[in-house]
Amino acid sequence: MSVTGRSEGHLPGLAACVSAGLLLAGWILAPGASAATPPHLRITGNAASSLSGPLPGLADQGEFDWTAPSGTLGDGVVVDGGPIGGPTYAGGQAIASAEFGKLSALGGAEVRGPPPAFPNNQLSANGFASAAWSDIVTVVPTNPALNLTRGVFSFEVVAGGSGGVTQRPHQGFGSADYSLGVEVGGAFCPTVCSFIRRGYWNETLAGMGGDTLPASIAADVVITIGTPFTLGVSLFANASVFTGDETVEAYSDLSQTVLWNGITSMKDANGNDFAYEVQSLSGTNWALPYAAPVPEPATWLTLLAGLALMGASGRRRRR
Repeated sequence: MSVTGRSEGHLPGLAACVSAGLLLAGWILAPGASAATPPHLRITGNAASSLSGPLPGLADQGEFDWTAPSGTLGDGVVVDGGPIGGPTYAGGQAIASAEFGKLSALGGAEVRGPPPAFPNNQLSANGFASAAWSDIVTVVPTNPALNLTRGVFSFEVVAGGSGGVTQRPHQGFGSADYSLGVEVGGAFCPTVCSFIRRGYWNETLAGMGGDTLPASIAADVVITIGTPFTLGVSLFANASVFTGDETVEAYSDLSQTVLWNGITSMKDANGNDFAYEVQSLSGTNWALPYAAPVPEPATWLTLLAGLALMGASGRRRRR
């Protein structure tokens, strides 16, 4: 599998585990990302922190951007401005993963206000992550004698997650949001059939606004039977905070994943069910809900070898 992309910044904690997991599985990530035509996977992320005012500093930023025609993508970046003048801190994180039928994204940010020595400075931080997949799909009747031209397919995408903004003692500003979208191109829409769910959190809300989580998108789309069309799902998670002298935390966590739940029905122009099959350039059967792929034997051997090395290292340390 060939993968193109770029990745910058730090990879501590969970982010490092994600990248290490891809390396153990034998993926090779090459720099130099560019947008790709379907079928493709893409993940992006950006995290930043800064201290502005009479004593600017504490600035840090990291990002990643990967595109692949198949397989699994996963990466993360965490920026840590670190303490300055005592407990002052600003940090952000972004983590994302993508495979055909499954997406996840997390954006987080935290600031802890400057001590009295820096009363006129402002701290800010943000974390943004996105994940998407896109494919070329064709629906054909299993019985060619039906000679169908138009049909209506129904689909569902489901998302789970959480988010929020915490302030102590309720000053400063924080916000977080997510966006889930499905696009079907080549269907009978003016340009592209788009379906979107959005939700948000801020310091004034007891819960969340917009489309609450868990969320789903279920819709009917008219297509031309036997003619290829594009099908894609995208996910965004974002969090941002700033403060002069307080602590603010925000997060938008959809790492519980967005899953394709399959084509729930297929009807002809007269509303009658018919037997069909789904063809796609990615080789994914979109008629079915997402199912985790079974690793190939070579992948299992690579992972087992990595675990064996880790076990041997642990035994050596205990001695």
